[in-house]
Amino acid sequence: ILIEIIKCYNYYFQKKFHLMLETAREAEKSLQFISKRELFMKECFLHRISEVLGPVYLHLNNLKLARHYAFTIINAEICAKTVSDASYIVGMSYLLEDGRKCVEFLQKSFDISKTIGDQDIENEARLNLDFAKLYLEVPLDDDSDETLLNYQENKSEVNLNSLKEVMYQRGDDDLIRLFEAKMRGTDEKLHECLNEFFQQSNYFFSSLIVKVMREKGDKSYWTENVIK
Repeated sequence: ILIEIIKCYNYYFQKKFHLMLETAREAEKSLQFISKRELFMKECFLHRISEVLGPVYLHLNNLKLARHYAFTIINAEICAKTVSDASYIVGMSYLLEDGRKCVEFLQKSFDISKTIGDQDIENEARLNLDFAKLYLEVPLDDDSDETLLNYQENKSEVNLNSLKEVMYQRGDDDLIRLFEAKMRGTDEKLHECLNEFFQQSNYFFSSLIVKVMREKGDKSYWTENVIK
C-alpha cells in the first residue's frame, strides 16, 4: 500500500492524474485486507490515501469526492499542516459554487498555517487565499502582497506581467493561463486556454475558463454542461 501511495506522488509531479487516481483507488481497496488488530495502521494509510485523492478529485472537478477526502483529513486532526492543506482543497472546491465559503475555508487554511512555524507554508497559504480573492474580485486586505494589490486596483498589462512573475515563482502555470485569459479575454485566447486544460485532464481549471466564457456572453447548452 505504501509503495502505491509513493507512486501516486510521482504521478502527481508528472501530472498523470488518471494514473494517480487509479493507483490510489487500488491502494484504498487494499485497506480491507488489513486486520482489525492493525486498526491504527489502517487509519494511517487511509489518511495518506485521502491526502492523495483530495487534490486529484479537485483537479478532475469531482468536487463532492474532493470534499469527502479533505474532510476525512480535517476531522482526523492529525496535524496542523494536513488540516491546512485539506482546508485549501475544500475552499477551492467552492470557488465556482459559493465565493463566501471558498474564502472562509481558505482563510481557515491560512490561519492554521500560521500555527505551524514555517514561513514558506504560511506565505503559500496566504497567496492561495489572495489569488482566490483576485479571481472572485473580493477586496484584498491592506497587508496583501503589493503586486496583487496593484493588479486588483488596475488590471493593466504591466501589472498582469508582475502578477505572472509571482505565479511563475510558485510554479503556478495554470493560474498564469487563467488570469491571462480572464483579463485579455478574446474568444481565441479563451478557447486556446480551454483546449490546453482539457489536454492535461485539468477539468477544474477548464470549468473556471468556461465560467469566464459564460460571463462574456456564451450561454450555450455546451457551456453550461462543461461547467458541471
